[in-house]
Amino acid sequence: MSVLHVAFLVLIFVLLGVAGFFSASETVITSVSRAQLHRHRRNVRAQAVQVLQERLGLTLSSILVANQLINQGVTAAATWLAIEFLGEAFLPVTAFLFGLFVIVYVEILPKLAVIQDPVRYALSLSSFLTYCCKGLRPVTRALETVALFSLRLVGMKAQSSGNMHPAEEELRGAIDLHATGGTEEEQERLMLKSVLDLADVSVEQVMVHRKKLEMVEVSSDLEEVVAKILDCPYSRVPLWKGSRENIVGVLHVKTLFRALRKAASHAVDPVALAAPPWFVPESTTLLDQLQAFRTRHEHFALVVDEYGTLMGAVTLEDVLEEIVGEIADEHDASVTDPPARSDRWVVVEGEILIRDLNRKFNWELPGEEASTIAGLVMHEARRIPEVGQVCILPGYVVEVLKRQHNRLSLLRIAPQKEGPQEEYSSP
Repeated sequence: MSVLHVAFLVLIFVLLGVAGFFSASETVITSVSRAQLHRHRRNVRAQAVQVLQERLGLTLSSILVANQLINQGVTAAATWLAIEFLGEAFLPVTAFLFGLFVIVYVEILPKLAVIQDPVRYALSLSSFLTYCCKGLRPVTRALETVALFSLRLVGMKAQSSGNMHPAEEELRGAIDLHATGGTEEEQERLMLKSVLDLADVSVEQVMVHRKKLEMVEVSSDLEEVVAKILDCPYSRVPLWKGSRENIVGVLHVKTLFRALRKAASHAVDPVALAAPPWFVPESTTLLDQLQAFRTRHEHFALVVDEYGTLMGAVTLEDVLEEIVGEIADEHDASVTDPPARSDRWVVVEGEILIRDLNRKFNWELPGEEASTIAGLVMHEARRIPEVGQVCILPGYVVEVLKRQHNRLSLLRIAPQKEGPQEEYSSP
């Protein structure tokens, strides 16, 4: 065996070791989670791994390019040595055995070794992998450009590789993955997903509508005003004067009690005791509203539309209920559904929120065009249906049971897939 043969043999094993390194790097970069790296956020190597993950597409492309270049070099050197020592007749057998060796000891073994503790190996390999990716970046970018251009030639849309795992989608997937199906676990899963939805839900979808809002006129007799405020089941009451659109303040019942305790009822001025009204636009997201509640140290806000018209009110409890579900107390009206006519039908009030229905029955009623089920029915029907008429919604069927003037007060609804299709007819 000559010196040249020894040199090629050493080169092959060195290249196989480097290939194993890149195989292990691919595994640790894709296996380690952001949560695990966050625990080592002050470590410079952990920060390097985070940068590699943020550019995951480019990182994996660089690893692939490096592996392909190494494999080509190893194959060429191994083929030359096989011909030199065994001849061309044994080349197929040699290629098969060598390929099997590469699969086991270069591809599988390194991956199995590092998957046991991906964080430790990710921190160890981060520096060298960062330099490799930087060195191969021009080649990777050029090859990626050619690949993207080829895709466009066949009519496929593609964009340059970037972060392949958006944080929110990854978190939603983790929540769904760890749901075990039990009642308590399912409730916890819904709560966690509701927190992620706060930025996508507006206060208009959860507010108390102005028709159901308890408000008191302050222009009438003082004793009558005080009596109405004390009889109100809520702790905060909007005060209006002249017109229900003219909100002059929001009075906390506890403040009124303190004033009544200190002075005679005739000396109490509800308007003077009330706090200035706080108005928020209907398009405000629940996440922003929750932060505003915390910043202002308030629990009650009035909702207005783009024209400044009063739409309703939103409270801190409304936002919390969007996360944890219905919070009932001794002053809340009963929210139990009336008896259904059959097992698959659910009878509900027209003013019930679509989001509450979806959460309670795990439905997927569309909530983009209306916040209540009655509003959705009227939107789909393009008119106000009469009693007894049936409206077909996307995947659901709704029958009007009761109508008061222009308001649909009682409806029954069922998923369309659960019942015989012949029973349903459009209005």
